Amino acid sequence: MDQNKTNNLILAGAIISIIGSVISVFLIGYMFYINILFGWLFSIFGAIFKIFF
Repeated sequence: MDQNKTNNLILAGAIISIIGSVISVFLIGYMFYINILFGWLFSIFGAIFKIFF
């Protein structure tokens, strides 16, 4: 019984850590994507702004 409870806790901790790492990787990738996208957009707007003004 006690060993089974310990195994369940270890399994739950492993699942939570896997989910957390997947979420953190997804968030980091999303933030990089947003940064690259906005940097690209702002560089285009900056180039257009320099051409006109």
